[in-house]
Amino acid sequence: MSSELDYKKIVLDGDDFLSDGGLKERAERISAALYNKGLKLAQMSAVTGAIDALERSLEFNKKSIFARNLLGLCYYAVGRLGDALCHWIISQAYQEDDNPADAYINEIRVNQRFTDKINHSITLYNSALDFFKSGNGDMSIIRLKKCVELNPSFVDGLNLLSLGYMTVNKPQNAEPYIKKALQIDPFNQIALSYYAEVTGANQQAGRLRGTGKPQLMDVRGYSKPSNARNIVNDLHLSEVICFLIGCAIVVAVFFFLVLPDRDQKLIAENSRLKEDIVTTQEASRLALEEKDNQYKDHDATVAGLQNQIAELSAQISLRGKIDAIAIGWDYYNAGDYMNAFSQAFDNPPDDGFTPEQIADHAKLLHDSSAQIEAGYYSIAKGSFDKGLYDEANWNFTLAMRFMQGDSPNAHLIYYYMGRIAEQAGKTESAINYYNTVVTVYPDSSQFRDANTRLGRLRG
Repeated sequence: MSSELDYKKIVLDGDDFLSDGGLKERAERISAALYNKGLKLAQMSAVTGAIDALERSLEFNKKSIFARNLLGLCYYAVGRLGDALCHWIISQAYQEDDNPADAYINEIRVNQRFTDKINHSITLYNSALDFFKSGNGDMSIIRLKKCVELNPSFVDGLNLLSLGYMTVNKPQNAEPYIKKALQIDPFNQIALSYYAEVTGANQQAGRLRGTGKPQLMDVRGYSKPSNARNIVNDLHLSEVICFLIGCAIVVAVFFFLVLPDRDQKLIAENSRLKEDIVTTQEASRLALEEKDNQYKDHDATVAGLQNQIAELSAQISLRGKIDAIAIGWDYYNAGDYMNAFSQAFDNPPDDGFTPEQIADHAKLLHDSSAQIEAGYYSIAKGSFDKGLYDEANWNFTLAMRFMQGDSPNAHLIYYYMGRIAEQAGKTESAINYYNTVVTVYPDSSQFRDANTRLGRLRG
């Protein structure tokens, strides 16, 4: 597929969202906030977390084209083409013009061979799942190997294949598929738990996802005001009265025009009827005015309650984020740097944060990232020294994900990544890594060797 399906290029325009006021506007703001979270997670390749945030975003605003298109791209990234197409088609229904979903769908339609392969992979996955549930792990593995061959980015298939190998006591066969799933979705909880079980790296693979997040208001629990039923009944009664009045007028006019020679008794009755009509109309008008005043008072009360709810929700959200940072420091002081990072990453500062709290959040995010990077670097360097270059390359890559601008290991990570690339015959990649060491880190202890190797490769 072309680069147009790159979910990292989606951009949110904040001016498209409504201002404060009303449950609808609040739902759209919550949807927008969840979309922003999903976008950030997608940009960090945390596809599973992005999918969760975007699905929750659509629960609050199902017509959000931004969230629906990005959710489709995330599903596409993990090999779930059917789910991706479903959301793009729905997106088209909500916005027919100037919708990026048109290009996504057309690009898939013109590649029928690719679509057939994906469909076949899904059939194999479902069949393998049935075998797995019935306890036939070997038959499940055979189908899943073909499934991920047809659809290499299908994370669910890779995870199930890994579990199949682990079930038949072949963890060494499961590890490559676990790593491939994590290359596509580095924060996938299932793949991370399998990786921890296979490698024993519980400290590095463990994550505490879904804790310390701000609580969103659940609008589904709110019911109509207690007098809503009476108001509706009164409106129906007024409509019936007006309808009867209209019928009476028609009848009166008909008799006046068609039978002008009726006796005076009929004329008098007609006059009385007209007077009754006027009286009834005036009574209906006064009743409707009274109801209108009641509606205005009711609307003012609802608006006041909504403002109070919004203020309380903001206070709860702010308190939750402040508490989450404190929990993050507890994790950090206990040496659980991955969970400390999660608390900081999942709870960005609010407008209510003080400068000291903002600085505390930034320090937690920086220090936990630095510790995680140092841990991965240490593992990678040990693997490199033992000649386990694939394992070293994997952990150096993980270290780079958490690298800070002041990292003391940055120049070494680039240097050893260059050595691994050179050893694997990937000359262009090796040149890029060595060039980074030479140009960005001239004081590096590996500067001279990197410069020598760079000159030799450029030849």
